[in-house]
Amino acid sequence: MKKAVIDFGKNIIRTALVEDERLVELVPAYYGGGPEAGDIYTGTVKRILKSGFAFVDIGEEKNAFLYFTDKREEGLWKNGRLGIKEGDSLTVQILKISEGKKGAAASSALSLKGSLCVVVMGRGDVRVSRKITSEEKRKELRAVFEGDGAFSDFDIVIRTKAADSDPSEVRKEAAELIERIRAISQKALFRKPPARVYKTEPTALLAIKSFSPEKITVNDIRKYYEYIDRERLFEPEPYEGDIPIFREFLIESKAEKALSPRVWLKSGGHIVIEPTEAMVVVDVNSGKNNTRSHEKTAFATNMEAAAEILHQLRLRNLSGTVIIDFINMNDEKNNNDLVSFLREEAKKDRLSVTIIGMTALGLVILTRKREGLPIARYLTAPCSACGGRGYREISPE
Repeated sequence: MKKAVIDFGKNIIRTALVEDERLVELVPAYYGGGPEAGDIYTGTVKRILKSGFAFVDIGEEKNAFLYFTDKREEGLWKNGRLGIKEGDSLTVQILKISEGKKGAAASSALSLKGSLCVVVMGRGDVRVSRKITSEEKRKELRAVFEGDGAFSDFDIVIRTKAADSDPSEVRKEAAELIERIRAISQKALFRKPPARVYKTEPTALLAIKSFSPEKITVNDIRKYYEYIDRERLFEPEPYEGDIPIFREFLIESKAEKALSPRVWLKSGGHIVIEPTEAMVVVDVNSGKNNTRSHEKTAFATNMEAAAEILHQLRLRNLSGTVIIDFINMNDEKNNNDLVSFLREEAKKDRLSVTIIGMTALGLVILTRKREGLPIARYLTAPCSACGGRGYREISPE
């Protein structure tokens, strides 16, 4: 059974997605706070750096920034020259919320997401989700956009759910999303910056929609409708117990395990997850799982670890580049089977996961789309004693 359990704390909404009593995903979010990914603002360009960054005042403590030499910012250029200058008004969309000393990452290429497709200001390109494997269906979906000038200023990304839909429905949704973007852009022209001109759906609601739970339980119905589901798309059950809701549903202890670097496997092996500034590094160890055959032990442990690693990335919301050091295997078929299994397991994630493959050194590289912050950023704080390094200094004397 799929269920969602929502806990409203003092400053944080925690949404737990649970399937068959297993915590699948924990989605924390601040409420009543700053901009979320997807929000659209009209702002003022404050600084333009030769390194390719522009800083935009959107009314927050830290200016948002965009990388204007990025391919997605082609709309800012005219005849090979940057078409904005300091002091100009600029409409931008938040890509990534503010983190640490950095302001929010933003883009001038506005986009909106529907259930069947995503539309982005662009050049009329049409891309189809790789999870739609039927070549006939892929051609059919692309065909409804070919030669249609109404879509020439937008890129269309057709989502996996469109595999079960009529192409005309996808085209209709894309046209509606484009009209909404144009209306938002027009609205921004008549608002004095800085101002928010579009509020995206709350992170918790997007997660619930994607997960499609059979049951939703929440500890504060009033706040649920105020901060998550204003259109009352779902009817949650109120929780009225005396024990905190996450303790009652045994989620608290499961969430705490998601902060530990070591995760034990049922076979006796374990994985070690180490997020760094540049990437996430994962090491797989056989531990107590030893049989007479090294190859059999390695394959069994690697397959179990593969499923757990993708589960942990989703649970911890770790994104970007991920490098996995699996136990070395000599059989090429086993290596190929492992990579194929990873690709299948990755389809369970609501965010896009790309398995790049296995290197000559036996390392598997994958990427996971960024959305929000890792849950550790919400549930932990740097240690004042060690400066966040995670160890205690010893006097040399």
